Amino acid sequence: MALPRVLKFWADTPHWKEKGTKKDDKSYKVHGVGISGIASPGGARQMGHQSCGAILRLCEDGTVNYLTGATDCGQGSDTLLVQIIAEELGLKMEDIDIKRVDTAFTPCDAGSYGSRVTPMAGEAAQKAAINLRNQLATFAAERWEANPEDIVFKNRQVSVKGSPDKSMPFEKLSKIACYSRSGAVIVSSGCSEISPGIYDFEKGRGNPGTSVSFISHLAEVDVDVETGFVRCTNMTLAEDCGRPLIRLMWRPRMKVLLFRVWGRPFTKGS
Repeated sequence: MALPRVLKFWADTPHWKEKGTKKDDKSYKVHGVGISGIASPGGARQMGHQSCGAILRLCEDGTVNYLTGATDCGQGSDTLLVQIIAEELGLKMEDIDIKRVDTAFTPCDAGSYGSRVTPMAGEAAQKAAINLRNQLATFAAERWEANPEDIVFKNRQVSVKGSPDKSMPFEKLSKIACYSRSGAVIVSSGCSEISPGIYDFEKGRGNPGTSVSFISHLAEVDVDVETGFVRCTNMTLAEDCGRPLIRLMWRPRMKVLLFRVWGRPFTKGS
């Protein structure tokens, strides 16, 4: 279990080793350390509409317009969703442009809550990207007399597996596909297919989400026993989040992510 692991993580840190009550005779302060642990479900599956949708349109210049109802509230979901599409198509993130117009055109999305954007909107975006890639692979396979499953999309290039001489830029293939029938419209779509779980409220059983992350907080508090003034001097978070999808937010080889909310820096490494 990951929850005991993040709780035991603090055992080797100076914060926990130096815990206990420390009294400063001059300022009448005592110092305390406490930890907590939680298991947080992601991809909340409540009753009602839970699906996310994605629509991709290939432009003649090799860029892709991405229509989604998922909203980035500051957690970086725009970056993640574009990253998923770019990886499937072998493009750069700057080649994908998120288009949010209005609810008459943008696929419905149930909202940014319950840590559901990554597993649900991400699934929809990935399926739409795979659909678009398969359409383009068919055009490339016809040109090179190859099997569509042997077409490789990487680094803005499209090629045949095992035949490096059969290669072209993604932009060129886009033009071929879009102008194949006097201006073909290359569009794809995808949606998440996670259905609500079955709950037993009497026994407290059921699967409310698609995944679970395990988190522990460590807090250090100073209390002035003369005035009653309480001050939190340090708050640190350790999380076993599984596989981080945005590498800019984690350090390589680190098994537990550490975030210093405030106070002195936390130096425990990977």
